[in-house]
Amino acid sequence: MRALLSGLLILWGSVTFAEARSSAPPATVSGGVVSREWNFSAGEHPRLFFSAADLPALRAKARASACFTQLVAYVEAYPFDEKPAEARGLFSNPAMVAEAFLALITQEPRDIEKAKKQLLQVAAWERDIWRGGVTTNCGKAAGLGLGHFAKSVAICYDWLYPFLTDDERKGIRDALSTKAFAIYKEGVDLGDQNEWWLRSVNNWCPVIQGGVGIAALATLGEVPEADWILGQTRKRLHNYLDPFPKDGGCVEGVMYGIYGVANASLFGVALRNVTGSDDGILSHPGIKRFGSFLWAFTGADKAWINFSNCQTSIDMSGDLYPLGVQYHDRALDAYLQQYVSKGRRGVAAPWEIIFRPADMDSMPVPPEEDLIVFPETQWAAMRSEKMQLFFKSGNIGDGHKHADLNAFVLLLNGERLVPTAPYGKTATGFHSTVLVNGQGQKWNTTGKIVQSGKTNGVFFAAAEAGKAYGDSLSGFRRTAFLVPDRFIAIGDVMQGQAGNTYEWKLQTSATPLIAEDRKSARINGMQAALRVQVVLPDDARFSVGTSFGPCLSADVATVGERASYFVILAPADSSVSAKAIGNTVQVASSESVYTFGMTDKGWCVR
Repeated sequence: MRALLSGLLILWGSVTFAEARSSAPPATVSGGVVSREWNFSAGEHPRLFFSAADLPALRAKARASACFTQLVAYVEAYPFDEKPAEARGLFSNPAMVAEAFLALITQEPRDIEKAKKQLLQVAAWERDIWRGGVTTNCGKAAGLGLGHFAKSVAICYDWLYPFLTDDERKGIRDALSTKAFAIYKEGVDLGDQNEWWLRSVNNWCPVIQGGVGIAALATLGEVPEADWILGQTRKRLHNYLDPFPKDGGCVEGVMYGIYGVANASLFGVALRNVTGSDDGILSHPGIKRFGSFLWAFTGADKAWINFSNCQTSIDMSGDLYPLGVQYHDRALDAYLQQYVSKGRRGVAAPWEIIFRPADMDSMPVPPEEDLIVFPETQWAAMRSEKMQLFFKSGNIGDGHKHADLNAFVLLLNGERLVPTAPYGKTATGFHSTVLVNGQGQKWNTTGKIVQSGKTNGVFFAAAEAGKAYGDSLSGFRRTAFLVPDRFIAIGDVMQGQAGNTYEWKLQTSATPLIAEDRKSARINGMQAALRVQVVLPDDARFSVGTSFGPCLSADVATVGERASYFVILAPADSSVSAKAIGNTVQVASSESVYTFGMTDKGWCVR
């Protein structure tokens, strides 16, 4: 990855968008942020992502773009008038933006009138609709929809400005002032202690701060309170950015990482274009590396690895295109090209056309890493041609998180045979980890990946999560091993109190078929099958249960201060076999034998 030119340059081919306008009259922003000059005069539009001078080149690029026909088809087919106001406000805003962009490009009266109709209708909706889905646990003033409303109306105002009458412009500015800005100020007056979204460190922060901030940028010099609103949003966005992991991971998971980073980076680009500074948003190390996190935790089944409280299905909108061009990030660009689905390509088209450089296709896509660890986020991914193993440590706390420390997800031949819990299933029992005395992990506790690497051809990552179980455990060291395309091993060492009972859990995609001796089980998928063998403890026996789906448990008759598990997961048609010899386990695969040893600190490759 490499940075493009700094300042206000967003490059594609030979066209430069949003060049600095040194002759523009200065205006300052307040609200606790260092004042800066801005680069546009009042009434000068477009200004957020490109200028009026850029429009001829932008229109030519749009017409030549492969996604332009998809943009046209999307706008033509979108059923705006069939949606109730609330749904249109929260979920149809990207479609409204696509419609405005199409009108700006074609300048066709039909497209202009259609786009203006949607914009003016939204501007006229009641203030309570603009609040955007208030939830009592997040505050009284606003929900996520406030950010969506403010951002989309502001972008449409900026792009449709040349086609609006003076009265229409005033009506939209009044809507942003008396609805978006007034609701935001109402929240500030209620205070951070009551309005959680003002102090939030999760995706709510960039969605609302970024959306309302873009509205302030669009109306600087035209709405008196816009400078105060902009100052507030700039300051509060750092509640999200400051703790955001510098390794590029997101503790909320892939889905919410995209939601937050896309809104933060889009605001950063607009902020830089209008004021000359992005406040360090686009140079944040974690934001720069976010593309690698997306690739690392997308499975071969083309679905997200849904650690934390997020979903598996990929639904990319294209809002990350500005971030890809900022760093000429070919990995992120390739991800967007692959995973912006056919149905979403039309709504993503404005951002692809505006931001994607013409020479991006000529750049090689970086190869995926066999083992990648995000040391601050505390997630790890291991992969080979046929196998993928995803391993999670980190923290359990507020926001979109699960009690899933030391949990893992396994894919074989592109099929997710060991999944993890879906949205809302936060308890430890819904994950492939361990229950102690029938209890799961406690909230506001942490785990840590303490070691990772490759030894004798075996990839591994080891994590400690003993503190997550309170007084029941003093240690829980889990080591996950991947022997490429041969087998996966999970080695656990738990140190606790006399009388503890332990339940080793494995979530499965299909009901396991348990062997007669109950020491092994088979999981049959649609295109792959997995054999699971519990090698240690000697007296462990499998049983089948349910959680969010089928579940395999390794039950033991003995209890005590210390427990050690070693479990092998291999393709069902393989010849992999394992046996315990004292404190070691030997695993035979084809003509190779792998030896794993147990120490006080956990399992390792011998």
